[in-house]
Amino acid sequence: MSGAVARRFLALVFPMLPFERLRATRPTLFGDDAPVALTQRIGGTERLAMVDPAAARAGLATGGTVAAARAVVPALIALPADPHGDCDWLERLAEGFARYTPQVRLDPADGLTLDLSGRPGDDATLVADLETRLARRGVIVRHAFGGTPAVARALARFAGGPAPDEAGAVRRLPVAALELEAEETEALVAAGLRTVGDAAARPQAALAAQFGRAVVEAVRVLTDPRAPLPPLPTPSARQVDRALDAPAMAAKTVLAEIAAALAPLVAEMTAAGEGGCDWEAALFTGDGQRLTLRVETPEPGQAAAPVLRGFARGWSTLAERLAAGGGCDLVRVRVLRAAAIGTGRLALEGGVAVRPDRAARLRRSAPAAAVAPSQLGLAFADPVVDADRLPAETAPAERVPESLGPVRAFDPPSADRSRRRGGALARARAVRPTGLPLRRVPPQIAGQHKWEQ
Repeated sequence: MSGAVARRFLALVFPMLPFERLRATRPTLFGDDAPVALTQRIGGTERLAMVDPAAARAGLATGGTVAAARAVVPALIALPADPHGDCDWLERLAEGFARYTPQVRLDPADGLTLDLSGRPGDDATLVADLETRLARRGVIVRHAFGGTPAVARALARFAGGPAPDEAGAVRRLPVAALELEAEETEALVAAGLRTVGDAAARPQAALAAQFGRAVVEAVRVLTDPRAPLPPLPTPSARQVDRALDAPAMAAKTVLAEIAAALAPLVAEMTAAGEGGCDWEAALFTGDGQRLTLRVETPEPGQAAAPVLRGFARGWSTLAERLAAGGGCDLVRVRVLRAAAIGTGRLALEGGVAVRPDRAARLRRSAPAAAVAPSQLGLAFADPVVDADRLPAETAPAERVPESLGPVRAFDPPSADRSRRRGGALARARAVRPTGLPLRRVPPQIAGQHKWEQ
């Protein structure tokens, strides 16, 4: 179709993510050259769930017991695996890739997928940039491009033979790239189907009859170009980026860039009659991190100064991390939430006046001696009950009795006290607060609360 945007996805895999997380968050735990393994209890026995390169060079592999591993490598550092901590770390990595695209998807437990559709620039430059930033943090990454997220993921995670194009590369992937159950993968290999292309060459009906529909669907996802795709990435409508010529760490420099980004956003909202209620300033660092400052205001505003002061107050929370990340080289300011100026505000604060028909209803519902809300400078946006439509029995009384006497509760009430209170209560039932519409209580409900005598 003419004018259609070519879809392009970049899959990233971080094979050493758990160890990189530990070295970044607990740097004093072990040295860079120490052999480290992550453990998991299986059937009452501690086993190796993952080993780092140093442990692998020493001859250790996943699946072995911790006791046997220590016998081979006495200096082994064994730590329990933490999938939740790894997922949190993956989310932090994902935040940094927002500089390239707003569409960054988690691919647990150690991968990300970036939707680069419609992004200007060439792929090689982008990959070189992100690899340089990750290397500053000691993060190892594998990557691959694909026309669908599934293809990009498979090419990044599984090695195949050289091919002239993407379709050929997919067909040369091992059947493990279908990511089926272990029994299904073994059955395919036993039947002589060792690559995705081998499985795709079989008729679907025969493949389904021999191995099941799950195998057919897995092959279709990788080989069918008509596979469904996620929606195109849509950047924030109210967002301004400021690229710095050199990484900056000084508050004065970074806040000046934030102020420069605020100016066009404020001008745009002023022209639309809106104000910002929730603002975010994202600072992208030289090592691929994304640090954020956020300011929320109780009312929508069109002034940049209060927002900038809010960002300045939060600066101290990021200064140390910004310096550790090599400074900020990109500032992004976004309006996360905006509202029309004057919505729900009082007239004496400069809000929009109430509609004339509602103001008239307010005046009609007030007693003659009362002061109309418009005379006090108040404007209410919520509708009120029109006094002309109230039943006669709920009309306002002319006066309130001066005293109803003391009210005391007795269980059950004595007869003489009930008689003394009877007159006062009768008068009280006839009294209605001035100018306030009341609801009638159905007799069947009111009767449930009468004393039995």
